[in-house]
Amino acid sequence: MDWKRVRLDEVERQPDADHPGASAAFLGDDMETGPWLLHVRLEAGTSVPAHWHTSDTIYVITAGQMSVGDEGAYRPGDVRWVRAGLFYGPEVAGADGCELLLISSGGPPGAEFDRSTARLVGSVSGDG
Repeated sequence: MDWKRVRLDEVERQPDADHPGASAAFLGDDMETGPWLLHVRLEAGTSVPAHWHTSDTIYVITAGQMSVGDEGAYRPGDVRWVRAGLFYGPEVAGADGCELLLISSGGPPGAEFDRSTARLVGSVSGDG
């Protein structure tokens, strides 16, 4: 298929068993190779420990607010581009939660939490 129209509110959402308060809807052909997009919802105060991804990842904040480590808060309309292998976090949803589009150039959508295998640049607040 060369193109596809999708309504985000109609895509099946799955809870994230490892992160209570987080859920996502997957859009893509293949979760292992990508590219893919996740429509992520984080309930108020949901925290995802410091981590990294195997591919470049782009965040587009669509509602609410999310703080990321020492980077500060991201709000609707903000775009965050993270290179593959960069260790960052934690990610914490604001008082009204957060919704975002998480777009990856490839690789599985899961996060890697082992700091020793990441590319370390700058500081990461907390120890995940």
